[in-house]
Amino acid sequence: MKKNRNTNISNATGCNKSPAVYTGGKNPGRLTAAFIAAVLLVSGTVLSEGAGVLNIAKTAVQVALAFTPLGIASCKHDSDPPPIKKPQPTVSTHGYQDFSPGATTLNFNPNDPVLPVGITYTLTDDQTVGGNTPHSSGVVSFSSYTNDTNVTFTQTFYKDGKVVGSTVVKAHVFLGGFQALFNASNTVIPKIPAVTLTY
Repeated sequence: MKKNRNTNISNATGCNKSPAVYTGGKNPGRLTAAFIAAVLLVSGTVLSEGAGVLNIAKTAVQVALAFTPLGIASCKHDSDPPPIKKPQPTVSTHGYQDFSPGATTLNFNPNDPVLPVGITYTLTDDQTVGGNTPHSSGVVSFSSYTNDTNVTFTQTFYKDGKVVGSTVVKAHVFLGGFQALFNASNTVIPKIPAVTLTY
């Protein structure tokens, strides 16, 4: 039966835990086998003729085959540390309450679903003196703004001090309420769009 030259060999190169694996290249074991075979053939020729030489030749071939897999090998021990895998980020999407034209308040608290533990946000607008007025409750009232103006709200989300998402919404204040909502590109939107967080 033909031997597989890539067969794993236990302790072939002094490995005590895992088998050595033949990796190819020049094979010192094969050279050693050839040398042994040559010695046996010469010895057989000197000692006897005929059937004796044939038997020694067979023995030399068997030795050569037995030594053939030995050679350059590499060891990989069970104690080698596994490769480090980077954790995949968590991604979650959160929606807001529906909007009806003429609403007197806008609620920027995500509720579909609610924010995960550890996620915080800031909400500011661009309309009051100094700009970037914070709204800690997440709920804003039309009465804080001048009639017939557009207010830009910026909501930024954080986890462990790092930004994990944001959204920009513009609202038109007119005749006692918020009459329309727009995205950052000034396209009319039916409600505050869902925000995707990556953390």
